[in-house]
Amino acid sequence: MNEPAGSDPGVVNSGGKRREGSSSHTGGGGAPTLPDRAGTGGASVGTGGAALGLSACSGGGAAAAQLIARRAKAKTNTITDYSTSAARHFRVAAVVRGTRVFWGLVVVLSGATLFYARGASEQLASAKAAEISLKTGDLVKVTQVVDGDSVVVADASGANVGVRILGIKTFGAKTDRDAATRFGRDAVAAIEEMTKEEPVRVLVHSTEKDKHGRTLATLYVGDEDIGLVLVKRGLALTYTAYPVPQTQIYLEAQADAQAAERGLWGDEAVAARAVQLSREWSRGAE
Repeated sequence: MNEPAGSDPGVVNSGGKRREGSSSHTGGGGAPTLPDRAGTGGASVGTGGAALGLSACSGGGAAAAQLIARRAKAKTNTITDYSTSAARHFRVAAVVRGTRVFWGLVVVLSGATLFYARGASEQLASAKAAEISLKTGDLVKVTQVVDGDSVVVADASGANVGVRILGIKTFGAKTDRDAATRFGRDAVAAIEEMTKEEPVRVLVHSTEKDKHGRTLATLYVGDEDIGLVLVKRGLALTYTAYPVPQTQIYLEAQADAQAAERGLWGDEAVAARAVQLSREWSRGAE
């Protein structure tokens, strides 16, 4: 059966059979339909691929953003932890410094308290000593030899009293790098030796005390005048600045020691100093 010219080969005929021919073209010699569909499908696939690509890109960007956010948060936490640790460190350091300063102040204040307490104790002891008076004829015990012309004695009650030995003057016993110091020390040793086992008798001067609160007195061990013994040995000078009844006796004993070059008189330099001091004292007494 011949097909009518110009009929659509892709259309099913009335007998239900598809006609032979290319189904790739539309009827009437128009543009091919299959390639158009394929192109449309390709476009759809391309659009879908683009969508998938955009979706993939969007998913990857979100994941990257989340990663960056997590890293930023971790970094922030690290900085926060460091800041917290640093702050804790500084607080601890501040507490330690504060504690050190506190105990340093405690030590300083304790030292100051002890210093002033000692000073107050010494002042109280001096005040008590100043209140205690010795009388001529009292027997005392030498408890300390301060230097060659000053001692501390204990009276019958056990109270300590400072005594300045009248009529003599010795060189200091505690001055370093002084050639005369050894004679001051020898004077101290002589007094300690004389009074070690013996009681000492007191002869109080008419002016009982000096400006330091010490009792002004001549001291005797038995019948020996301690001051006179020191002058005879060349360990003390006659102190003519304040003459006493024994001054003339002391001067005679000093002249004898000087002539014999006993004690300090045997040292030329020290002897020259002694002569100069004696002259100054004599001029001051005039």
